[in-house]
Amino acid sequence: MNALTLNAPNSQALFDRARAVMPSGYTRQMAVQDPHPRYAEGGDGCWVTDVEGVRRIDYVNNFTALIHDIDTNRIHPILGASCPSCS
Repeated sequence: MNALTLNAPNSQALFDRARAVMPSGYTRQMAVQDPHPRYAEGGDGCWVTDVEGVRRIDYVNNFTALIHDIDTNRIHPILGASCPSCS
């Protein structure tokens, strides 16, 4: 663990809240980090800002989100309407 991981009180608080309603606190195994995951507050293009205010490049490209239809691998029409180049 490094200082950046340890100094994340906002992420720690959100993880504690998640553990109160989910046994592990995680919804996806890929997000597991020690001592807790970092929580995103927002994004802009390839940039993600976490709840600690740290801005970094999203090299994983939102890999753990499921915003497309599993059967057709197409994006939902509502999302497509807000992002014409995504459809």
